[in-house]
Amino acid sequence: MADNRFGYRAANASGAVVEGEIDATSEQGAIDALRRRALWVTEVWPKRTMATARASQSMPSGSLSVVTRALSTLLASGVPLDKALTFASTQSPAGALRDAFTAVRTDVRNGRSLAEAFRAQRVFPSLFTALAATGEATGTLDTSLARLAEYLERRDELRARMQAALLYPSLLGGAAIVGVTVIMLVVVPRFSVLLQQVGGTLPLSTRLLMALSTAVTRGWPIVVVFMVVGAVWWRRWIGIAGNRQRWHAARLHWPVVGTLEQHIAAARYTRTLALALPSGVDLLAAMRLARGSVENLAIASQLEEAESRVRDGAGLAVSVNRTLPPLAVQLLEAGEASGALAPLSARAADALDIEVQRALTKAVTLIEPILILGFGALIGFVALGLLQAIYGINASNL
Repeated sequence: MADNRFGYRAANASGAVVEGEIDATSEQGAIDALRRRALWVTEVWPKRTMATARASQSMPSGSLSVVTRALSTLLASGVPLDKALTFASTQSPAGALRDAFTAVRTDVRNGRSLAEAFRAQRVFPSLFTALAATGEATGTLDTSLARLAEYLERRDELRARMQAALLYPSLLGGAAIVGVTVIMLVVVPRFSVLLQQVGGTLPLSTRLLMALSTAVTRGWPIVVVFMVVGAVWWRRWIGIAGNRQRWHAARLHWPVVGTLEQHIAAARYTRTLALALPSGVDLLAAMRLARGSVENLAIASQLEEAESRVRDGAGLAVSVNRTLPPLAVQLLEAGEASGALAPLSARAADALDIEVQRALTKAVTLIEPILILGFGALIGFVALGLLQAIYGINASNL
């Protein structure tokens, strides 16, 4: 079995708490390896990997939230856990999610806790493990799953809004690409044949248009080769963790896109805090869970540094001041001062969701005219080249 990566928290011989990551074939293997290093393990958790991300992305959008909501409803109605998991495993969409719930049901039947069963399946976010453990310990599993379902529903709603906002620009861009391809590969070559038969001196715009069409029609194999080579190189380069983090950091400086990505990460972070804290998860564990919901590695690295500052005694708001937007920081600071950190974290997430929607609207507002102007300019150039050639032919025949 290939090694997996696990995060850990442990105490060394002097009693100091240390954290890090280790490669192991299983969670127990990670614990054994740490014990051989003379470390007293207090917590081990699987790290989110690229394979994990691909597995979660392969699930239909919204399916996990629907099944989680059904689980919470069944448990709240008095249905035994085994029957609720049977329902989840049979009603989930075929694929990774159904297989995961089937494995969870089997593990629970074999005596494992629901939290342990969730942890063993890479499909489920770390929140499932934390909230299931809290719900089992307090006898409020249905409530924990209901909160989790609400969190997933809000996440899916934000994703759906983003997809809807980007739908029209995507269709417009696709139509522009198809239109340009047809013009350069079909219309211009046929017109070129006609002009060659007529003869005469062609205008500069027409010669440029014909040269561009010839380059496209004859050079497309070279373009394809470069695209394939570039895609393979990019896949290997981005597969290196350091390069991926540098790429994520660079995106944060892009106009519009950087702000959008920062607000999305902050919304997910504060939303996860608002979910984990009322469930009995301590602040540091909640911060770690919230960091796991952030996909941008550069932001996640800054949030990991914030965890170290909180561990050393600093406040949450002060620790994330350089990472989260000012509005979120102010609300978290007010939450710490009033003892209502979870509700104000939820309020911060709601406010950030609105900011994400505004940023999306702004991005779409910029993209649409750029696409229209670009496609219009190309069509105008083609029309100019063709019309000047036709005008020249007619003038020479007079």
